[in-house]
Amino acid sequence: MKNVEVLMTAKSLSEIDVTGISGVKLSYAIISNSKVLGEESKNIEESKKYPEEYQKIEEEMRDLFMANALSDKKGNPIVENDTYSLDPEKVKEYNSKVKEIQDSPENKELFDKIALIDKDYLKFLEEESPLKEDKLITVTLDQLPEDITVNQMSVLSFMIKELKTE
Repeated sequence: MKNVEVLMTAKSLSEIDVTGISGVKLSYAIISNSKVLGEESKNIEESKKYPEEYQKIEEEMRDLFMANALSDKKGNPIVENDTYSLDPEKVKEYNSKVKEIQDSPENKELFDKIALIDKDYLKFLEEESPLKEDKLITVTLDQLPEDITVNQMSVLSFMIKELKTE
């Protein structure tokens, strides 16, 4: 399993709708695999470390974004689908200020480091995970409930032994 697959599987498993899922072995496998994948996922995410000096710039850019976000009548940023949106009338100004921050001589070297860290991290995500797959508990098709949904089956497919494509 590649590192990116560990991240995606851990996220999917943590968000699965367990309605209708029953059975001791299946329930235990979901809980155990969720824990194992969650820990490995945390290790993967922690491998991407930005220099401390980047935190100040990141905070400055976050403040800049929030100052240019769409706001309600009270001036509070509008949140839609857990995200903020830039005010369309302020996009050019925002992009200009971000470019100014990124291109400033004192920040250029730092942003070059960040780009290299991001590039290395993307490469790392495509590498095989050190997670030993025998740490993951598997189940057989006959241990799945009859009324399992397609979505549930899709999320759990990594741990089902008889799931074969022929």
